[in-house]
Amino acid sequence: MDEFNRYIFINYSVQMSESLTISRLALNIYFNKYLKDSKILLIKKYDMFDFINYGGITEIYKPYAEESYYYDVNSLYPHVSNIKLITENKYLVTFITQPSKETCLSYNLDYEKVIRQDYKWGMESSNDFTDVSIVISAMITSYARIYMNKIKLDILNKGGQIYYMDTDSIVTNIQLPNHIVGIELGKFKLEYKIKKAYFISNKTYCLLSNEDKVIIKFKGVINDKLKILKICIIIKLTLKLLKVIQKLIIVKGM
Repeated sequence: MDEFNRYIFINYSVQMSESLTISRLALNIYFNKYLKDSKILLIKKYDMFDFINYGGITEIYKPYAEESYYYDVNSLYPHVSNIKLITENKYLVTFITQPSKETCLSYNLDYEKVIRQDYKWGMESSNDFTDVSIVISAMITSYARIYMNKIKLDILNKGGQIYYMDTDSIVTNIQLPNHIVGIELGKFKLEYKIKKAYFISNKTYCLLSNEDKVIIKFKGVINDKLKILKICIIIKLTLKLLKVIQKLIIVKGM
């Protein structure tokens, strides 16, 4: 750790002690070494993040899978960040939201009251972002979703099935083509060959690999015993629900 700390300081003039996470360290290096004279669009109001709060795609398409493949992208966000989203000739300045009098009047709102509420919220809020680019953040998450959607469409066009997806990973019953599989950024790596898989909810699933290894993910739960107990209960309930749905479909078809 001391050697890594020394390397970072000598090459980038950044102290590791000023960064609580590796992501923060990378951001500090970017600001200090590579940003140069450009200006990032800064935002100091938390509510302005609402419209890009969707993040990645996490979906269950089919709750049960057999003989399938679990792929994960190598550093999806860094890969799409590598695309030049903003040219060197464009500069961004600080952006602070202010209520619009014209908009307030068009919706029969008291402009002065809105101003007072906005000022009060700003005084009471402790959320202060001094180095966040809302434009770049929105672009990165959008490009990431587009990138993954292209892969999904390619799988479906080839007659494949998609069972589960979580931001930068996908479970399908066909192997991805060799040219998008590898160790480079943005390429896929095969995490597991799956015998059976149960997808219960977002970030909640149980996999049995071809090596008979059980992989359990349960969002928000840390204790392993609790995870296994809950996942087993949920799997049983889900299987019962699937049987009920199948019966309803058969009855409806008759």
